[in-house]
Amino acid sequence: MLAPLLSISLVACHQDEIVETEITCGQEPHTHAVDLGLSVKWACCNIGANSPEDYGNYYAWGELETKESCEWANYKWHDNGTGGMTKYNDEDGMKELTAEDDVAQVKLGEGWRMPTQAEMQELKDRCKWEWVTVNGVPGYKVSGNGNSIFLPAAGSQYVKQITSQETQGCYLSSTLYSEDYGLAVCLGFTQKHRYMINSERCDAHTIRPVKK
Repeated sequence: MLAPLLSISLVACHQDEIVETEITCGQEPHTHAVDLGLSVKWACCNIGANSPEDYGNYYAWGELETKESCEWANYKWHDNGTGGMTKYNDEDGMKELTAEDDVAQVKLGEGWRMPTQAEMQELKDRCKWEWVTVNGVPGYKVSGNGNSIFLPAAGSQYVKQITSQETQGCYLSSTLYSEDYGLAVCLGFTQKHRYMINSERCDAHTIRPVKK
């Protein structure tokens, strides 16, 4: 489940009415990179999605496949005997996913990867965010440099249940929380707020890839 906030940085959305917006991709097939004027370009769609408003797939941190149930008991890097982590732990000291464990790199190739915590913070702080719907799907239109991407409010998967679709988004970064190897950093949002938050590594979230 989601852990306490890594840093509280709430931004009010003063828009009371939800605007239906058309966001189209200029290239086919997906996925392609959108230049928002940031340090990296952002993908037009989530991993596993066929359009910007498609939720796509839900992945646990450092895993390459979706699962029917996401929990510590079946998490790839969890030692059920000791309760500790077998990789990305106190012994190896790694806080960022390596290429072989980054689902964006493995699935998409061609320079794609998961965003770091710093890149997600940059997206949150430097772009214009507008709560809209695209083909009836609520989420944020994120704009910069004259271009836009759409982040659907896709919710998250805890054990077997996918919750908070249409009301919340939680996008997984490649970075672990600095003070706990069991927590991964996510960019979360509701219609009223956007924030950086921590989630247990075994929980599954959507992923929006980036590339240089």
